[in-house]
Parts: sequence; structure tokens; C-alpha cells
Amino acid sequence: MDQNALMGAKELYDVVLKATYPIELGNRTLEVGEVILAFDNIQISGF
Repeated sequence: MDQNALMGAKELYDVVLKATYPIELGNRTLEVGEVILAFDNIQISGF
């Protein structure tokens, strides 16, 4: 089997990472559900 056939890639759109528990960052506390990072699109790959 060709090695390229074993690898795959996906593109995800409007990805948002949110806190699932309170997190302290310096003098700020992120509450549950607060956005940590937001991306317009990301690419992931797997083997």
C-alpha cells in the first residue's frame, strides 16, 4: 500500500477552545466556558 494512502488530513473551521474548569493565569481567572483560543480554520493530520 502506498504511504500517502495511509495519511489523511482534515480542515476544521471556526474552532473554539473553552475552559472546562476555572484556570488562573497570572492575576486573571478564566471561568468555565470562557474562550481561551479561537481559530478561523486549522488543519489536522493523522497516520
